[in-house]
Amino acid sequence: LYGTTWFGGAYAVGTVYQLRPGSNGNWTERVVHSFNGSDGNAPHTAVTIGKGVLFGTTQEGGASGSGVVFAIAR
Repeated sequence: LYGTTWFGGAYAVGTVYQLRPGSNGNWTERVVHSFNGSDGNAPHTAVTIGKGVLFGTTQEGGASGSGVVFAIAR
């Protein structure tokens, strides 16, 4: 299961995360990517998985400050 957080992460501007079920019934969270503002800020949509890559958008950040389309290798 993959998702995004609008805030949080190493730079407090959002993350892409993965949740995996454990054998004991608990879930394990792994931060796949912490946005830093220049590579995007405030991801506010679900991610799409395609050929081992996670695709999505952010509302802010990037070169113009108006958001980015991102692709992150899993």
